Amino acid sequence: MSNPLDTNVNMRSASHATSEQVDVVIIGAGLAGLTATRDVIKSGLSCIILEARDRVGGKTWSQQLPDGKGTIDLGAAWINDVNQTRVYALAKQYNAELIEQNTAGNCAIQDASGTISSFPYGELPSFDAEAKEDVARIRDMCEADCQALDTFNPDDRTLDSMSFEAYLHSRGASETSMSTATVWTRAMLGQEPKDLSALYFLNYCKSGGGLLQMRSDRKGGGQHLRVRQGMQLFSKGLASDMPDGVIRLSNPVTAINNNTGNGAVEVHTKDQIILARKVITTVPTPVLRNISFSPDLPSSKRTWIESTTYGYYTKAMMVFRTPFWVEKSFCGLTQSFIGPAGVIRDTSSPADNKHILTCFLGGKPGFAWAELSDTEREQSLLKQIGQLFNAEDVAEKEFVQLVTYEWIKDEYSGWGCPCTGLPPGVLSLLGGGSLREPWADMHFAGTETAGEWKGYMEGAVRSGERAATEEKTTTSSTAISGLSSKIIFHDIGAISDPSGQASRLKKGLLFVSTPIEFATTIDKRYLRVDLGMKTIVNTLARPDGRRFVFDGPALDKKSENFCIEDVLGLKSCLVVLRSDAFGKKAMNEMSSHSRWKFERDAAATKNRKDPELLEISRDLLWKRSNVDDNSLILFLSGPIIGRLFNEVLCKPDFYPIIISGDRIMRDNSLLVFLLLLVLDTPFSVIEHIYLQVSEGLPFKLDEESNRQWEKDVRFEASAWAQDRSRWARVLRQRLEGRYGSVSAYFTTIGVAEATRNSIKEILLAGESKALIDFS
Repeated sequence: MSNPLDTNVNMRSASHATSEQVDVVIIGAGLAGLTATRDVIKSGLSCIILEARDRVGGKTWSQQLPDGKGTIDLGAAWINDVNQTRVYALAKQYNAELIEQNTAGNCAIQDASGTISSFPYGELPSFDAEAKEDVARIRDMCEADCQALDTFNPDDRTLDSMSFEAYLHSRGASETSMSTATVWTRAMLGQEPKDLSALYFLNYCKSGGGLLQMRSDRKGGGQHLRVRQGMQLFSKGLASDMPDGVIRLSNPVTAINNNTGNGAVEVHTKDQIILARKVITTVPTPVLRNISFSPDLPSSKRTWIESTTYGYYTKAMMVFRTPFWVEKSFCGLTQSFIGPAGVIRDTSSPADNKHILTCFLGGKPGFAWAELSDTEREQSLLKQIGQLFNAEDVAEKEFVQLVTYEWIKDEYSGWGCPCTGLPPGVLSLLGGGSLREPWADMHFAGTETAGEWKGYMEGAVRSGERAATEEKTTTSSTAISGLSSKIIFHDIGAISDPSGQASRLKKGLLFVSTPIEFATTIDKRYLRVDLGMKTIVNTLARPDGRRFVFDGPALDKKSENFCIEDVLGLKSCLVVLRSDAFGKKAMNEMSSHSRWKFERDAAATKNRKDPELLEISRDLLWKRSNVDDNSLILFLSGPIIGRLFNEVLCKPDFYPIIISGDRIMRDNSLLVFLLLLVLDTPFSVIEHIYLQVSEGLPFKLDEESNRQWEKDVRFEASAWAQDRSRWARVLRQRLEGRYGSVSAYFTTIGVAEATRNSIKEILLAGESKALIDFS
């Protein structure tokens, strides 16, 4: 492995080539961008990171002290080893030397009058009894209210209708409690309580496990562990592991064009245009304001981006010759209601004999401090530190230097740090997931978009992983022969003008024999397809992939077995089965599993001319309040198909693909299964595809579309026979890359033996015999 501390490893400056083509362009080489790139590369796709700065790391930026002994973090500085699993894994991967945050000793607090008192870490400050009781009440109330919110999709219009300040006043917070809560918002986001939506701030706390956990310096808390080498170790390590030429420094993106008409996205920099199938942006929302989008971003994203704000947030590292505060029995943690520093923490490195107090300057006092001269800045902090630790003379004597970086002046961080905030009224209007939802050929990552540990490195890494999972799509070199890079779904049979009317529908959905007026009025989170053909399977899921529906006609009469072992881990299942012996047998088997809620929709088979076709009522799908988000709604059109789709789709990183057709389902079910695995594609990134649904096409296409059909996707036996060896190789590589081996894959998903043998028979055909180990 290359030295992760070498900032020049595997990077190059801007190319002067007019254009270049890759599968994926990632914007931003912070932790989110580097993580997304790592995962995209693992999936076998080509990619480029475009980074505006001359370094990697984003808001992680570590620098050695001038004497070369010891490293300081100008940006993100803490992790933990309990619930920040992604960054802790990086710490282990790159041999980080961890320093536990000091919590031994007393803390100091400075109240609004300037009075200073001390108290043991973990206890409330030494206020008078009435003030202490109210601070505890407000703290516990905020903790309870944030824990009541959904982490990823908070929804409370009352909370979002008021600022955090108004929320506190509405709960009768005392002056001391208001000052305490102001320290929270200043230290966590650099903003005043009046500037933040109560819903946004409480959800921000929830993302880190709650107010108490996010602010804690002890095990499992937001500020528990530091890295002696500096947090930029992670980004440099990730960068050093990437192929040459992937990371392009000093390349700010100026424009993104989705209107190319050739199935590619144009990403513009000063000197180059890069063509990509997909784009992942990981930069902060204020930076997105400086990128020109064609077409413009949807109104929900544009509103969010225009609404986010940074406050003032700067870390000032005060370096001393000795840890005089420790000698006075302080742990180094302080709070102040008046500033200039709202919070101070000990960030020393004993192994380097470096003794540092990091001062957090946020909000109104931070802005005032920023107006001072360099000398006045030093003196104001020295005076405050001396007062807090009752050591003014010692602080002055032992002071070495101040090191700081003002993120508010950093263009490529959006002129702020660590995370943007939202004012009242935006979050409930747009929805908690609107910023991170994919749009067109773009995916959105970055710590702002994280559900868990928003504003932290953990959130950045998780967001990069999510975006890469959404992004996984296949180039023409790894998909079936001739598959176009841009796929269009057309309504087959019911839409007279597919190109015109399909544009009204949610991108990526296939409607088969569905009245267009119904399709455009359904709940946007779902797809329901009313079918008029036999032997059709459809899949359905919410955008988060957590609810699946398999909707189809009668079960295969020839089969006498009904296998449900592969989906027993699901919390509940709603099933529609036909009323014959086989249907009753299947129902009895399913009913015997107490872990499932089981219901049969008796209305589904009423008034049907063809008893072998089943149709679920719309109410069953849209209006059933007792179907929770972890449910599977299963409408089987044969045990094999049901199992195959379970194995492929009922995983958190898979989205559904709607597949329809008599010949496909009857003769090529395993081919479809292989297609899903080879593509390994989130549903939301698919744009166009044609599927043959019967012996002949049941609709007319123009000549150009017919040629496209012939060229792109023709599921014929001869084509399958010609390409099966390469498909098998690709599938093997996919499974081995994800699970280590094909055998491990089958073990992991608990695939039924009959299904395993069927897949084995296909994959062992031709050249693939020597490629796959089924032992």
